[in-house]
Formats: sequence, C-alpha cells, structure tokens
Amino acid sequence: MHRAASITADLVETRGMWLGIEEDITALLEDDVIHLDVGGTILLYTAGITESVTSEGGMLETRGLTERFQALAAQGMLPAAIVKGIVGPMAGQQLRDDVTVMVIRYSPAKLLTSELARPVDGWSRPL
Repeated sequence: MHRAASITADLVETRGMWLGIEEDITALLEDDVIHLDVGGTILLYTAGITESVTSEGGMLETRGLTERFQALAAQGMLPAAIVKGIVGPMAGQQLRDDVTVMVIRYSPAKLLTSELARPVDGWSRPL
C-alpha cells in the first residue's frame, strides 16, 4: 500500500487461506479493513509476480516488487501505468506461475478530471 501523503509504501500481510485446494474456504478467511487517504494506492498480486525473474537473473521477490511499486506510485502515475511498469519488464519471460496484478487508487469522484481519465500509452480504462 502506498500512502501519498508520506510517499511511503507499507506491506500489508494477508491472513487466512488463499489456495483453492478446497471447494469452500469460507471458514479459513479473515476480513480486514484498510483505510486509505486521498491518493492512497493498493497493489494486489499473486505469487507469480514475485517469482518472476529480474534482468539480473534472480527472483523479483516481495522486496523487489515493493520497491518497484513504491518508485512508480511515488511519481503519481495512474494505476494502469503502475501495472505496466510492474509487468512490462516481464515481457518475453517464461513464467513459472500465473501472474495477476491489480492497482487501486482512492480518488473521490469529485477529484476526477479529464486528465486522470485519459488512456496511458494505449491502456484504456473506463470510469
């Protein structure tokens, strides 16, 4: 999670069971609440992204992903551009696992402008 006011990224550990090896995992899940200030950004991802290989040949791991996310979010990039900055370096790699990345930013509707709504480098997003 990136906090816009302090320009810091915090790692929020998930709790509970997330593997789909059982049909009903409801009893193994725990709900949490995360409060975001305006401009706060959350990165959600699957393990495949942290297991991807960097240009140096090692695994990206959680620390590398956090550093990459922090650098992109601190620049005020739109969520689509942050996703592109995270997965772009993986282009052409043989992936070992599925990769899912989602970036969510808290922006109250009154703050949305045409500048925020325009596509980023060919990425489009509905409002």
